[in-house]
Amino acid sequence: LGNYPYPQMTVVASAASKGDGMEYPMFTLLNEPWGNEKMLDIIIAHETGHNWLQATLATNERNNGWMDEGMNTFLEEKYTRQYYPATAQKRAPKIPEDLTAVFLQWLYERKWDVPIQVAADTAVPAFLYASIYAKAGQWMTKLESQIGAQAMQQLMQQYFQQWQFKHPQPTDFLAMAAEASKQPVDTLLQTLLEQGP
Repeated sequence: LGNYPYPQMTVVASAASKGDGMEYPMFTLLNEPWGNEKMLDIIIAHETGHNWLQATLATNERNNGWMDEGMNTFLEEKYTRQYYPATAQKRAPKIPEDLTAVFLQWLYERKWDVPIQVAADTAVPAFLYASIYAKAGQWMTKLESQIGAQAMQQLMQQYFQQWQFKHPQPTDFLAMAAEASKQPVDTLLQTLLEQGP
């Protein structure tokens, strides 16, 4: 996305930590122990990735969680494919993203999924989680397939450069994505408001 804007990054593992990891500016707290070095590397990549999306772009995660977690899931999956290509294709389900994707598919089949653009206090937490991580990550992947990997990289870098420390809204990202994809902003926004894949 761009240069790291802070003076340091600290990663701490603690048995008292809840969940897989939690991000803070310049600091990531991980649960321990991690018996698999690849999984440790991937969770560190995801949690430190928030320092670009959450801590630098500073989007409103309560109202627009996909702009942090969804984008970060998209970038984590790219990282995993680049550094662990065999692992990305043949591996046991990874928590949370792989199981979340399975759960999201189950929700799709029942038409119970929630839109990507949903406020945190308006959806069942498990459904929200599936949407802002897996569904938003899928949406980002679909956008990349439409415009190409190089154009997507340029889009993400321009977005980061233009909006860092400015609290961007969905329409700010969508305006840049619309220009890259040659689609109307309203069309892109509509896909964030729909149910289904």
